[in-house]
Amino acid sequence: MKTSANLMPANLFNLDRVRTARTSVPAARILVISDIRILRDAVASDLASRDGIEVIGAASSGDGPRRAAEERVNLVLLDANIAGGAAFAQGLRRHVPGLRIVLFAVLEGGIDLVGWARTSINGVVARDDSAADLFAAVKGALRGEVFCSTKLTGILFAHVAALADRQGAGQATAALTGRESEIMLLVEQGLSNREIAGRIGIGTATVRNHLHRTFTKLGARSRSEAVARLRQRHG
Repeated sequence: MKTSANLMPANLFNLDRVRTARTSVPAARILVISDIRILRDAVASDLASRDGIEVIGAASSGDGPRRAAEERVNLVLLDANIAGGAAFAQGLRRHVPGLRIVLFAVLEGGIDLVGWARTSINGVVARDDSAADLFAAVKGALRGEVFCSTKLTGILFAHVAALADRQGAGQATAALTGRESEIMLLVEQGLSNREIAGRIGIGTATVRNHLHRTFTKLGARSRSEAVARLRQRHG
């Protein structure tokens, strides 16, 4: 029969292994960067009171990159209204490769969300979101997830849809022949089919055929709609 003394070393060994595994996970080291001192201090103070993360401190944009590098920060909470915007975020990542960045205090419609998305940010929290939302974004970013509040998600999808429409119009316009483009330029000037035919020396029926093909390519149902799509293409 085994005694408790015989069991104790094995139990202690297993417990030590568990402790070693837990302590080997890198701790979250977070820096808050904003040029508004009262804002960055308040955000840092709130996060510091929560379990599971370590807040290194708060810094201005001038001091943030240096501190992020020197203090081995692995996540930055970045004020969305910081000077330099996305370029500043890219500079941070040059100082600290692999750095996770969560934007906060985002004003709806106040920044280019698509432009920020191209920098591969790890979370976006709106100005009127709660401290709990900010904490959720931080925890998600540390797990490799991307957090975006409901309102900002809607705005982002609207931007993407508008971008897709512009690209679609651009692709269609690129497919126009030289003659079709010439005719559409005259349509934009307000000329009728007969006037266009006389101007470029072709028959009225031929003008109608060109316009029919052009409308199909542009996805337009009228002259005014076709002109509007062309204007979208040219900005």
